[in-house]
Amino acid sequence: MAIHLVGGSNSRMKEGWSRYLADILDEPMHNRSIGATSSIMGAVLLDVLDDIKSGDTLIWEYALNDSGHVRRGYPCETLLRFIEYTLRECARRGIRFTAAIFTPKFHNKTPDAITLRTRALALFASYGVDAFDVNESYCTRNNLQEFPDELYSNPLHYVENDDLMGFIAQGVAALLPGKVPTDLEPIHVGSGEYRIERFQKDEVFKNSIISLPVAKAPTHMAFTHAEGWNVLGLLVLTHPRGGAIEFTCGDSRLELSLTHAAKKFDKHLLKFISFERLLGAPVACAPNASVTITPITKPGTFLSEIGLRSDLGLPALDAHNGLIAGMILERRD
Repeated sequence: MAIHLVGGSNSRMKEGWSRYLADILDEPMHNRSIGATSSIMGAVLLDVLDDIKSGDTLIWEYALNDSGHVRRGYPCETLLRFIEYTLRECARRGIRFTAAIFTPKFHNKTPDAITLRTRALALFASYGVDAFDVNESYCTRNNLQEFPDELYSNPLHYVENDDLMGFIAQGVAALLPGKVPTDLEPIHVGSGEYRIERFQKDEVFKNSIISLPVAKAPTHMAFTHAEGWNVLGLLVLTHPRGGAIEFTCGDSRLELSLTHAAKKFDKHLLKFISFERLLGAPVACAPNASVTITPITKPGTFLSEIGLRSDLGLPALDAHNGLIAGMILERRD
């Protein structure tokens, strides 16, 4: 058995809870967490990482980032669907699951108002899997009415102190090896399904987390599928000099930034660009659709995902270091 951790930046901190967890486990743990991403990325990672196998355990940590994504325009129902896709894929493949629920500082004093958090907890209970709620459990242990603000280093990160980080690690460890989710009738996804559609492979991108075939703009895809598929967005590798692209599918034409705004990080960052957030709806994808992606060289203002720059000049546009890993399609009957 191996343990795989997917989550956000709180799960990647050098002196964070994941280090404490790795120290107390007997089994190997593979940390696949990616900062500033949502549970859509969790579902994608389960799809693209071929070393997660039956009998392994998936630790899911996205509640904090999902909360922030809803606050910045992501539909709550979209994220719940992808949490359920993750649960159903674990059930199908015999992968054990457990969750660590983190709460951002801006929701700390009003936890009952966090619709996504409460609905995610209900979803986990329906599928028969356990979740460790950090703030609630810490308050119970210490007989507190509310989680202390001083245990946040900023609105989106807990402080890296021994007591809190060790407490989280011990709480998650107590739920391991987790449980395979129950195979039940879908709650949010209905008869829907999603898939990743790949572009031509120009190279393979590798780092300590993933290995992905990627394409460079310009690139083109023509594919055949049944009626009812929509493009939810693009899976991309952004860069501080990532440039911008024009995405064309049928009558839809979008100008998108691939340039991330992370300071002092001169590397690629895996991102999901959500058309539902940017446009309010996915892009309709007719059968036998043709998709074209071309680089943009003229400065301007572009549609930008959370964490990406919208206003780009020539230094960012000249390099074209952004890479395209695929399209996320969903069919909902």
